[in-house]
Amino acid sequence: MLEGGHGGDVIRQRMAFQDVVRSRFEHVVEQATGRSVVGFMSGNQQDPDMICEVFVLAANDVLGQSAVAMGARPT
Repeated sequence: MLEGGHGGDVIRQRMAFQDVVRSRFEHVVEQATGRSVVGFMSGNQQDPDMICEVFVLAANDVLGQSAVAMGARPT
């Protein structure tokens, strides 16, 4: 589809797919990390063809809320 000049359709299809499976993605991440997902962002680019899924996790006992707000990362 990209080669046929339908790049916009590809992006729309990917965004629709991600919207449909969002809750499944979040559930898998929460089960794997033991933390709740407080944000989910998805990006697409066509040249080169890439997709990125970003999950923002809630604070935990190791990394408190104030550290999260300041952008701290666990070591």
